[in-house]
Amino acid sequence: MRGVAFVVVVAACGRARFEERTFDASPFEHIALEAEGGQVLPDFGIVTDPAASGGQYVMDMASLGLTGHGAAIVTFEVGGADTRPFHLWGRVLATDPAGDSFVFAIDSQPMQAFHTCVNGYSPTWQWVPLTPDHDGGMCLDSTALELALAPGPHTVVLSSREGGSSIDRMILTDDLAYVAAD
Repeated sequence: MRGVAFVVVVAACGRARFEERTFDASPFEHIALEAEGGQVLPDFGIVTDPAASGGQYVMDMASLGLTGHGAAIVTFEVGGADTRPFHLWGRVLATDPAGDSFVFAIDSQPMQAFHTCVNGYSPTWQWVPLTPDHDGGMCLDSTALELALAPGPHTVVLSSREGGSSIDRMILTDDLAYVAAD
């Protein structure tokens, strides 16, 4: 994020002038993605909810708890000059064990489970990190998984794992201490 500051420069003789200077407001990159902002393929659907960011979210419309054929595909760009670790956060609705996960992949990396019940089950939207998948175990770890991303374009793919799973937004950040919140 870039910022602008107006600076008063005072010379030793007492004369003053104004200068405009740009600066980096944050040394970290935060990339916000709306789940419905990319390509949404059946059995995934876009659902309206005033509590969702932008009033809409993506839901796996397969039968509750069963794997379907849908996907949500979102592309994004990473800036900077070096490959570095990122964490992915999802704003999710995880109301019960039958609809609390997706299959996730970024670029050509292996698919893995994205468990949305890391903070427990709730009827309200909550932020959860993408965590390591422990042999298919559910919600065992709240430690965010590090994703090594190089500068340039990337693609996130969320596929069906459990019908009824819902996601509103995603945030990718290279600030590994960052905790997503509304």
